[in-house]
Amino acid sequence: MNLEEISAVLTPIVEGLGYEIVDIDYKRRDGDMTLRLYIWCRAGVTLDDCEKVHRAIDPVIDELDPSNGESYVLQVSSPGLDRPIVTDRDYERAMDTEIEVLLNALVERKKKWAGKLISFDSENITLMVNNKKIIINRALIKVCQPYIKF
Repeated sequence: MNLEEISAVLTPIVEGLGYEIVDIDYKRRDGDMTLRLYIWCRAGVTLDDCEKVHRAIDPVIDELDPSNGESYVLQVSSPGLDRPIVTDRDYERAMDTEIEVLLNALVERKKKWAGKLISFDSENITLMVNNKKIIINRALIKVCQPYIKF
């Protein structure tokens, strides 16, 4: 069973609990094969949230047998504060929040911008920076991620 099929089965369960699946991966970690499900919720994801989702999907995953009988570890995690913003769905989740963008080329003489994401489409994102709209072509983006203030 591939990751898309696993996602299709788990999505209604996870969404029914009030979360969204952001990503799924199946990799060797510390010597063990690990199936990791990343979940998101606008209010944030706590350890209790991860446990709640884990309990709900564990019997379903066992039935799906994604490892074809091999042993594996199931983990449910938040995507992390600094997870890159890449897909349109990532941009939708980031709307009206502060993001940081590192560029491959200059936009208005800068390669690094931080501001509130106010719009995006298939070609551009628009940030509000000090009451000024900055339009950035998505093809120029090297890294885009939530802006973390310390």
